[in-house]
Amino acid sequence: MENLFYVLATVVALEHLYIMCLEMFNGESQRVERVFNINRKLLVDPTIQMMLKNQGLYNGFLGVGILFGLYVASDLTTAIYLIICVIIAGIYAGITVERKILVVQGMPALLTIIVYLFI
Repeated sequence: MENLFYVLATVVALEHLYIMCLEMFNGESQRVERVFNINRKLLVDPTIQMMLKNQGLYNGFLGVGILFGLYVASDLTTAIYLIICVIIAGIYAGITVERKILVVQGMPALLTIIVYLFI
């Protein structure tokens, strides 16, 4: 069960690192347009690009923080805290932006916490 927790937590971290890469380094790509359901006209706006890069930085912090807690500091408290932050952000985005976010971001994190509770 502990191995499953580490695998799921790593998946959550990698998902956020992937989101960071999309937002920070591929902000005007068709993939970003499709993944985030953002109109092309809006997507090329410099203000939107700045906001995406800023949001990407935070996603990167989450991903790296989870991996750091799991594998470098051996501090599950940090990893759990950040995974709970992902759940809360997923719920908020699911309510305010698009329900799909709740499933794509929130559910893997929630599943990870459920597995952790059974360790």
